[in-house]
Amino acid sequence: MALDRFAARGSTRPGLESKNEIFESLLDRLFEPVTSAVGRIQIDTPARIALATRGNIRALCQRLPDNLPWAARPAGSSPPF
Repeated sequence: MALDRFAARGSTRPGLESKNEIFESLLDRLFEPVTSAVGRIQIDTPARIALATRGNIRALCQRLPDNLPWAARPAGSSPPF
């Protein structure tokens, strides 16, 4: 009976009030490991900005295969930069 009332409200998970909250929660869980790999790029000389950008790209290329199986590189290969 309680489950029927819960389902009738349109909610699918206790503690989350809407489907948007569920979607946002899933996105947060998906992207947190990836976004945590990216560092802040400080305004600096063009060479240092480029170096920081390449560092972020390297970190993403290393982190993505761990979190997105379809982004995996063949064993022993390295990023093309």
